[in-house]
Amino acid sequence: LFRSFNKPAYVHTNANEAISEADIIVTTTNASTPVFSETLQKGVHINAVGSFKPNMQELPSHAIAGANKVVVESKEAALDETGDLQVPIKEGLFKANAIHAELGQ
Repeated sequence: LFRSFNKPAYVHTNANEAISEADIIVTTTNASTPVFSETLQKGVHINAVGSFKPNMQELPSHAIAGANKVVVESKEAALDETGDLQVPIKEGLFKANAIHAELGQ
């Protein structure tokens, strides 16, 4: 990364440590529980692509509840398929009508 972008790359053994100062977080796991638990920095951008079943959840509910904007590929599919949205909705922390947009809008 340093050679291509003049930016250092860091290796962490703990997800909470890795996100502590992150501006961008990308999750692509098959996790059934959130991969991190700490509070995010204000303005962080998250691409979460691994939670594609109701029993999968990469992001803690507070990450969805505290998001400035939640953008999904398809509202209908996201609400039917992803635990990252279903769990915070069931917990009363997020409402389906709070989804900001679909990709391409």
